[in-house]
Amino acid sequence: MGLMRRIGRRATGLLGRFGPARRRTTQSEPRTPRHDHGAQSRFADKPSIQLSSDQLHDLLAPPPSPAGDIDIPSVLVASDVFAGFGPAVYQALSREAQIIDFQEGASLFRAGDPEDAVYIVYHGRLAVTGERAGREMVLGEPEAGSAVGTYPAIGTGRRAVTVDAQRASRVLKVSAHAIADLSRRFPGEMARIAGRMADQTRRTRVGTVLRASPVFRELDDSVLRHVEAEMEVARASAGSLIGRAGEPMEALFMVVNGRLRTWTEQPRRSSALLREAGQGECVDEIAIVGGAAREADIRAIRDTTVAKLNRHGFERLLHRHPQGINHLTIEVVAKHYKKMCVRQTRPLNSSTGFALIPAHPGAPVAEVARMLARSMGGRSGAAVIDAPGLDAQAGIPGFAETSFNEPRNQYLVEWQERQEFDAGHVLMVADETATNWTRRCLRHADQALLIADARAAPDVGALEAELMEADGHLASARAWCWCIRRGPTGRVAPRPGWKAGPSALTTMSAWATRPTSAASPG
Repeated sequence: MGLMRRIGRRATGLLGRFGPARRRTTQSEPRTPRHDHGAQSRFADKPSIQLSSDQLHDLLAPPPSPAGDIDIPSVLVASDVFAGFGPAVYQALSREAQIIDFQEGASLFRAGDPEDAVYIVYHGRLAVTGERAGREMVLGEPEAGSAVGTYPAIGTGRRAVTVDAQRASRVLKVSAHAIADLSRRFPGEMARIAGRMADQTRRTRVGTVLRASPVFRELDDSVLRHVEAEMEVARASAGSLIGRAGEPMEALFMVVNGRLRTWTEQPRRSSALLREAGQGECVDEIAIVGGAAREADIRAIRDTTVAKLNRHGFERLLHRHPQGINHLTIEVVAKHYKKMCVRQTRPLNSSTGFALIPAHPGAPVAEVARMLARSMGGRSGAAVIDAPGLDAQAGIPGFAETSFNEPRNQYLVEWQERQEFDAGHVLMVADETATNWTRRCLRHADQALLIADARAAPDVGALEAELMEADGHLASARAWCWCIRRGPTGRVAPRPGWKAGPSALTTMSAWATRPTSAASPG
C-alpha cells in the first residue's frame, strides 16, 4: 500500500515526461445495505472475529490490477532504490523489466541459484531466509518499493539466501544481462542504484548480526525487530576516528562488518590497546544508560559498517519492552565493568579478513592462501581473492585496479563485503607492488600477513616500507610476517634474524613469525 500511495503522489510529475499513465481498472464498490436496528439483537450474542494485521491488510487492499495496466516508470519512480533519475533511465529500465506474479508459498529464488536478476517489489509480501549462526532464520521482509537480490556487477555468482512469497505477490524483474547493458549506457546512474542497493543490503545485515550478537541475542524476536528499527547504519573508512576520548558517549556502536579498536594515547607513556570489536560486538555500550565520558579513542582499523543505537532510541525501546530492555541494561552494565577490570585476551583467529602481502618478490603468497583456506572452518571455508581472478570473474580487464573515487568502486566494495559475510573468512592476495588492489586488500583486512620465503633475509621489503609510508593502512591492521620453508617435513627452520613465535592463527603451527614495525601492541 505504501508504494501505491507514493505512486499516486508522484504520478502527476510523470504525465509530462512519459505521456498519460495507463489507468487502473477499478472495481465498483458494493452498495451499503440499510442499517437494520433489529439485527443487533440477532447478532449481539455471537462471538467476535479476531483478525491479524496481515489478514486485515489482505481484506482491505484492493486486488492488484492486471499486468498490462501497470505503469512501470511510475513504479520505478516511487521506489526508494530507483527514484531521482531522468526520463531516459526510466524508459530504458521499463523496456527491460518483466512483470511476474508469484502465488503464496512460491519462491523467487533459492540459495544456490544463479544471481541472474534483480527484483523490485510492487505488491505483496516476501520473506528472505538464510542460514546464520548455524540456524535458519528470517533475514528480512522486503516492502513494496524495495529491491530484492544483489546488484550483478561482478560476474554471476550464487544466491546466498532464499526469497519466498508469504502471500500472492507481484514483482518487476530486471535481468543481469539488462543491468550490464544499462551500466554501460548510464554508468553514473547505475552506480548510484548499486550504492543504494548496497545500503539496503547492509540494512538487512543488521538484523542478521543482531540476532547473533553477544549483547542482543537473548532478546525475543519481537524485541529484536524493534531494536533493529531504531538502529542507524553508518560507514567508517579505514583509520577514521569514530569517537574521541573525553567526549560524552551518545550511542552504542555494533559492528556489522569490519573491526573497531579502542586505543589510548597518553603523552610520555606507552599507548595501550584496550580491546577490539569484530562482527556482532559492541563498543560504547554504557552510552545507553547515561552520557558518561569516553575513556579512549575508537578507530576503524579497516573499512567498517556499524549500527548505532542512541539513547533516545533506547528509551523508546524501554517504554515499549520494559522487561526485556531492563534485563539487557543489567547485562550491558555488568559486561562493561568486567571489561574495565580485565585486559582483553581475545584470540587472533577471531579475525575474518586477511590481506596476504608479499614481503619480497617471488614470496609464496598464493600457496599460503590456498593452505590457509583449506585449514579454515566457518560456514563455507574461506574465499580466496586475487586481482587476476577478480578481473576474470568481472569480465573486465583491470577491474581490480578500480580507484576508490570511480563510480564502479561501489560494486567492488559491496562485492568484497558480501564475500566475507557469506563465506565467514576472506583471504585477499595482494600484488607485489603498491597497486590499488594491494591498498584495497589492506583497507578490508583485520590482519595483514606479510609472507616471505624462510631463505630470504629478514629485512623490511620495499613494498612494506612504501605501504607504511604512503597511507598507514598497514599500521592499522595487526601485521605479522610469516616465513615458510619448502621441504619434505614442512617444518619451519628460521634463518638467523627470524624470530620464532606463535602463529597468528591457532590452526597453523609450522610457521615462524617476525612482528613487523607495524605490529600493534597486545
